[in-house]
Amino acid sequence: MSKIKDIFITERPREKLLQKGPEFLTDAELIAILLRTGTKGKSAITLGEELIKTSGGLKNLFNATYNEIFKIPGIKKAKYTSLISAIELAKRAMKENVDRMKPIKGPKDVYEFVRAEFLCLDREVFYALYLNSKNIVTGYEKLGSGSLTTCLCQPQEFIRGLFKHSSTRLILVHNHPSGDITPSKQDILFTKELAKHLKFFSFELLDHVIIYGEKYLSIKETEPF
Repeated sequence: MSKIKDIFITERPREKLLQKGPEFLTDAELIAILLRTGTKGKSAITLGEELIKTSGGLKNLFNATYNEIFKIPGIKKAKYTSLISAIELAKRAMKENVDRMKPIKGPKDVYEFVRAEFLCLDREVFYALYLNSKNIVTGYEKLGSGSLTTCLCQPQEFIRGLFKHSSTRLILVHNHPSGDITPSKQDILFTKELAKHLKFFSFELLDHVIIYGEKYLSIKETEPF
């Protein structure tokens, strides 16, 4: 098993990145830079390849728990924390690019506002965006993960959130890890019932947006309520 020091110097991950740019490195080579060192009998690149293969891809790798990654020989706390720190920095960079004072005009704006929160998730997660009369987000909260029945609060919980964030409008967002963003019957039923309940108390449910990767769908546009 070759070590990184045995690789021709211009093809070593760090040198290759400096000379050519990060886009010329493989996923395993980029991970090798984060890991810094290999382990007995394995280079950092080989460890990177094993992490990707064992996890079933980058998406699953960055969702894996410490105990899952720890099963791979040579991966300890220092290497794990380097990996997790990298994905967290990516999320924060995405958030910085979002103009928090920009009015939400449609599902594309909703997607751009929350996409960092849904990066690399392999389970359903729900968020509530609270907006004022100008459609500017005054606050947002994670409702939980799992399914509609286990995550979404009762209507009165949303009403408390609206008061808490001095809002009059609400947008729900959740992801479909399967990749199919078609709303389920349960998605549609819950959305319509919540819209009626909020309207009774003079609040408005603007939309319920489903996302996956770079895809997003507005329930209001497909199933008006």
